[in-house]
Amino acid sequence: MRIEETAESKPRTQRRTRAASDVRADYERLRTFKIEDVGSPAWRSQREDIVRLRAEAYKDAVGRDPTAECVETIVAGTRAMDTLVHELLCAETWRVSVLPRMLALDPRLLEDAVMKYAVYFVLYHESVLANLCELIAFDTDAYAKVDDDVVVELSDYCHRALARLNDVANTSESESHESRDASTIEEQLKSIEFVLSISALGILRSIAEKLEKLALGVQIRLLDVHDITATLVPLLNSKPWLRRRNGKLQTFTDGVWVEVSADEAWNANIRVGRCEAQVWLTLHAVLCEPCCRRTYRWDESRKDNILRLQKHLHESKIDQIPVLRDIATLMDQLSVQGSDSMSTSRDAGLIIEVIPTLRVSLTQGVDFDAMSASILKQFFNLDDQALKLSLARDMATLCDDLSLVEERGADIPNASVMASNTIQIDILRERRSLSSSEISYDNVFSVEYDAVGQPVEVKTQKSKIRGLRRQLKERSVKVSLSTFHHFDGKIRVTFDSRTITSLFNLRKSPMNSEPRAVWISVGTLSSDGFAAQLRLDPSSGSDTASYSLSDAYLTVRAP
Repeated sequence: MRIEETAESKPRTQRRTRAASDVRADYERLRTFKIEDVGSPAWRSQREDIVRLRAEAYKDAVGRDPTAECVETIVAGTRAMDTLVHELLCAETWRVSVLPRMLALDPRLLEDAVMKYAVYFVLYHESVLANLCELIAFDTDAYAKVDDDVVVELSDYCHRALARLNDVANTSESESHESRDASTIEEQLKSIEFVLSISALGILRSIAEKLEKLALGVQIRLLDVHDITATLVPLLNSKPWLRRRNGKLQTFTDGVWVEVSADEAWNANIRVGRCEAQVWLTLHAVLCEPCCRRTYRWDESRKDNILRLQKHLHESKIDQIPVLRDIATLMDQLSVQGSDSMSTSRDAGLIIEVIPTLRVSLTQGVDFDAMSASILKQFFNLDDQALKLSLARDMATLCDDLSLVEERGADIPNASVMASNTIQIDILRERRSLSSSEISYDNVFSVEYDAVGQPVEVKTQKSKIRGLRRQLKERSVKVSLSTFHHFDGKIRVTFDSRTITSLFNLRKSPMNSEPRAVWISVGTLSSDGFAAQLRLDPSSGSDTASYSLSDAYLTVRAP
């Protein structure tokens, strides 16, 4: 649809153009700070500028004005990415190496409201920087225009963040979420680190999809030094972007945790959300793009790691992300040909690896104990009333920005609203050929169902796997034959482009005995991800070998 420019729309374009010049000026003013300057008045002033720049980058990503200068061009022209990455690593080092020492030196920081929020906003600053880096590269070639050493520093940061995300996913869930105090610095730190890891997924995908335009050393860093696939594959098993709180399933959507209704939870393990899609698309880039396939060194360990994805790839997921068919083809080749046939020999000679130096320069030879004591005394001094008043004013300004973000997140609809899935059940009769040993099957019953009612949580008896069960309601009968007699055959259930089958037989009841209902189970939650339970009732007014399908239930594995 073509939208004509009106007189009313022209001033908006002009305002957007003037805003772009202001944004450029903000990027040009950015400067790098040392770790010992984190918390200083100048640092706090730049932090407010970066919050505003993040807001502009968000507007540019969701609704770019083609007549205005985009953020990518501004950043490339001002070389602001170098500064942003430096500040990101500086904030990371402060979080990892300075904050724990400060809390050990003065535990009262957790008891004072002003200082507690001052610490929180330093942590929050790192998430703003990470999100800004993600937004700048959104659907652009921004990282292809940045120096290779800066990209390597950023890719290393992403690797550390995703490794941390895997550690969180592997942590025991024995601790009750309800017993945790979300207001403590420890819980806020965990929450911010999770957001950082999710932003790292977007940054890493942007880098991976531009590897062909980057130096070979960047590819080597990701594919050989870090073997990024070994970090990404476990995320598809653990799905840390799904969690349970107070018995309710939540999904991480657009920066906030959104509660999933019981009806939507039934499909949560099948539909691909944004976070999962980021992982799949990154894997596709590093496994299937020609530049990566030429440099990736296959061995048995890497082969086994990639083949773990086979259980996640089915037609339903490929329908949602069509490029996954390339990964499926790659796995078929690995299964048949082995890892040796997949490896391509590199050209003889030296390969110059890009070594990151920025983070080393921030941490090497630094006395963090002395630095933490100095920062605590200058910028987080509980006894300095003037400092506390200045910090309180900063917090009031930043809280206004945060409240806008929270309001935007609250308006986001549940992202996993799914259309009703058709479930088809076929009953097939076995037919043996008299001339050969071949077995074929005739379809004697075929019916489509819809899932109705609210899901009911169940657990398997042995493995204690949780599932969500719903009753099935008949939609339409394709074959006008709802009653069938004794025979050997199988039952086939098709749901969301996946099929499970089970052999069964119907036998005549013994003489003088009442016919009984027969329950048949098809599929298992552990291996298939869903299972069906069917009830066959004796047909009234018929002989003891005549049955009809009465009740049907479908259970999907709970996230």
